[in-house]
Amino acid sequence: MALLNKKYRELKPEDQYIADSVVLAQAWKKSQQYIRSTNWYANTFELDRSTLSLAKNLSLWVKELEGLDYELTPLRLVPAPKSTSWVFVEQFRTIGVR
Repeated sequence: MALLNKKYRELKPEDQYIADSVVLAQAWKKSQQYIRSTNWYANTFELDRSTLSLAKNLSLWVKELEGLDYELTPLRLVPAPKSTSWVFVEQFRTIGVR
């Protein structure tokens, strides 16, 4: 008996695969691994938090995709230059002292 269901041997861009919780879990896992390995400024706490709620999120994502009740949002760019040196400027605040 094979551990892998035959339908997962060749994934295709079809509705049955896009809304499949096994495929979504693997996509989530791959995305999280990529984020952790390439983005030094990633919010690892939020990534860990998403791990704890993965089962709940998978069921929500499946319902969204099956109902086509989702809305795409524009990508956001977080500029973080790596080749330049960082400068921290201290700012002093006066507190009503005369």
